[in-house]
Amino acid sequence: MSDFVIENGVLKEYNGPGGDAVVPDGVTSIGDRAFKGCTSITTITLPEGVTSIGDDAFWYCKSLTSITLPDSVTSIGDDAFWYCKSLTSITLPDGVTSIGDDAFWGCRGLTLNVSRWLPYYTTLYKSDGFPYVRPNVITIVPPNLRRLALLGFVSEEIGDPSSERSKSYLNYAKRNAGKLCSAAFDNPKLLQYLCDNKLINPGDVDVYIEEAQKRGNVEHEALILNYQKSLGMKNVFRARVEKEKKKEEYEEAFIERMMKRDPSQGIAGMTFVVTGELGHWKSRKNLKEYLEKHGAKLGSSVTKKTDYLVTNNTDSSSEKKRKAAELGVEIITEEKFNNMVGKRYTDAERIEIPGWIKEIPTDAFKYCKVLKEVVLPEGLTSIGDGTFFSRESLTSITIPESVTSIGDWAFYDCKNLTIRAPAGSYAEEYAKNNGIPFAAT
Repeated sequence: MSDFVIENGVLKEYNGPGGDAVVPDGVTSIGDRAFKGCTSITTITLPEGVTSIGDDAFWYCKSLTSITLPDSVTSIGDDAFWYCKSLTSITLPDGVTSIGDDAFWGCRGLTLNVSRWLPYYTTLYKSDGFPYVRPNVITIVPPNLRRLALLGFVSEEIGDPSSERSKSYLNYAKRNAGKLCSAAFDNPKLLQYLCDNKLINPGDVDVYIEEAQKRGNVEHEALILNYQKSLGMKNVFRARVEKEKKKEEYEEAFIERMMKRDPSQGIAGMTFVVTGELGHWKSRKNLKEYLEKHGAKLGSSVTKKTDYLVTNNTDSSSEKKRKAAELGVEIITEEKFNNMVGKRYTDAERIEIPGWIKEIPTDAFKYCKVLKEVVLPEGLTSIGDGTFFSRESLTSITIPESVTSIGDWAFYDCKNLTIRAPAGSYAEEYAKNNGIPFAAT
């Protein structure tokens, strides 16, 4: 089997042994999750011609120490190098214009070489109290390179507005004004720049008004209200009507999807999107596999087909949250999501798992401190490691004959537990091998 799965120039998956990896010529894109969780890989060389690095592409490649990016790279996706803790240095090509949210989260030892953007970073980092180290090097990695460059630009004496440099930032700000709301109120010069150049479109002005009111800054609120007036109330009203129409269309499509689903099949057919970190899943790969096993999907971006956006950060102003708000996609916490997909139930003393669930994932009931009794459905096949870790309150669990896999530490230190299952089943053998009291059902 080849070390690389490549389709139409996109590297979909790496199956190699780790160590030093050289991506073949002809690859133009590193796909989402291509190297995700490859903990044994140490160095990666990408060929000239690669233009993009997808979401989660090198997620948790914790042994990765270096990667060579060709000059052709222009974009790096969300969580692309998430927790690549051994990574010490990356030189970003001059053509890079976009770096996604949390692209380098957890890369604590990383030095980012960004010579093209240095003048703008210098201004921004000094004004915000961040350390400026030496020419071409910044040790705190920004979540969005282009956005920070814009902030540095508006903090300077901007100079000739007809210059190519000024035009470049003007075009970028115009395309992304909807995403810059939070940054604009953090940096008043950016807010003034957006208003002076009429870059906030009528469809986004309400978001700016809401943010100004939330922050309680009277001066900024007056600035945005005057800006709204300058756009013309007919244009603003027309944009509001269009946004409401989009929400209504999404709601109708969502209800139609829900009506077609069989409740006995649980989450089958649903599409979830996640932004930010989750606290109770081993990895996004683990989450994706779990959802797919039950007929659901983990999407990479919010679309009209998204059922729920999951996040633990209620204050986040990520692009995914902005898009969810625009469409009317419901935003839920991880706790609600976990309960919805059957991963854990925090306050119950007795739990009867729904019949559609086929797998109990690792650590599923780790935080169920008052749990006493669990009944698992026929058709369940596996129980993960640490599922009922140290649950002294647990006294009884009924395991069906269909279960053929139980993690070694699934019932670790459950001192008062009796396993109930059919005689001769895998669960009986497991109980005897682990010294757990057994009762035949």
